[in-house]
Amino acid sequence: MKRIPASAIERSLRVIGFGIQSGITAVTRTRTVLQQAEALAKVLGQMKGSMMKAGQLLGLAGEHFFPPEINAVLRTLNAKSEPVDWPVMERTLRRRLGPAKLALLEIEPTPLAAASLGQVHLATIKNSGERICLKIQYPGVAKAIEGDLRNLRMVLRMAGVLPVEIDERIIFSEVRDMLRREVDYGQELLATREYRRLAGDDPRYLVPDVFEEFSGSKILATRWIESLDVEDPKVSRLSVDRRNQLAENFLELFFNEYFSWNFVQTDPHFGNYRIRPGKDGSPDQLVLLDFGAVRKFPADFVRKYAGMVKAALDSDPAAIASAGKRLGILPLDAPPVMEQVFVELCLAVVEPFAGGKYDWRANELPRRTTALGLKLVVEQKLPSPPRELLFLDRKLGGVFVFLSHLGARIDGRPLLEGMIERCLADANKNQS
Repeated sequence: MKRIPASAIERSLRVIGFGIQSGITAVTRTRTVLQQAEALAKVLGQMKGSMMKAGQLLGLAGEHFFPPEINAVLRTLNAKSEPVDWPVMERTLRRRLGPAKLALLEIEPTPLAAASLGQVHLATIKNSGERICLKIQYPGVAKAIEGDLRNLRMVLRMAGVLPVEIDERIIFSEVRDMLRREVDYGQELLATREYRRLAGDDPRYLVPDVFEEFSGSKILATRWIESLDVEDPKVSRLSVDRRNQLAENFLELFFNEYFSWNFVQTDPHFGNYRIRPGKDGSPDQLVLLDFGAVRKFPADFVRKYAGMVKAALDSDPAAIASAGKRLGILPLDAPPVMEQVFVELCLAVVEPFAGGKYDWRANELPRRTTALGLKLVVEQKLPSPPRELLFLDRKLGGVFVFLSHLGARIDGRPLLEGMIERCLADANKNQS
């Protein structure tokens, strides 16, 4: 891909063209929902930048409000990103770093990875031989956020895929906040350092160092860590015990993020996690990358959520419904049928923690939870959930996919119960 549509006019015209065609085909009914979704994904993939990323975010949180066909195609956007040609990225580097700093680096023109907001190039610091990753933001991305979101809302309305019962302002407000975080590489540098501090010296996890001298608001330099892609065949060939241990470590990391640190990396894309196999008896390590999507959760919200999870683990329907109302998920005057479906959903979500070894791959839990979620939203007209839940659900789904990919068979109940007990105990201690 040589360039991305940069001007606001060009980006708007491309989306308007799709929107007009969507309106025509909606009237004539010559395009199926799946064809509509694939056409939308093609347009967003060509746009790159905040519009493509917004599509990814909506796809990851979209079980709350999108038709399954739209949601499934939006989720593929991460895999559709083509790199921008090196001369374009080199000009950006030269402008942001300056020729003097750029001269200190030997940069590989072929990117390691390309995403919606930027791409990563491997570089070597000439005087030390250290290898670093340069995450370079595409030009014009940050300035395009507001216009891109307006265009995306317009085209989704014209395509007829935004349900009228959903308050889309909440959805797009959260997406806007997340996009602003993700284009602020200075904030990501601080978040990376904070996450590294929280992970401490735990040998199971690796968070790369940052190189501030080669970083800025649109460039982030981190240490290169030799590791394997999660989908590398070498990972699948690890022994069952090693894969189970990696899965348990990943699960514990998420529980710590949420229940202990209240500091969650909410983008569970496989590209943000890598595996460093252990040698000579040392443990296999999870390499943790990309902290642009970190979200700080209010302690009170986490405490109430922990109470709801405890009620679900205890299989207490009345307590589940009560906790849902305290969190603002269920309306205070929720009808009995809505409460019942909500309870069913909560019980399904904690099914892997019922006790005993759970097979995270050989089950239909994602399909059942998605069906229950749609039933709540579409049939029971559940109001828009608290904004905190949108990207927490996104992370939960990513955790499930990660453990499923590893083929994990583990008993996670003791781990979850221990985390919840500590969370509630700490909350009570702070209140007293």
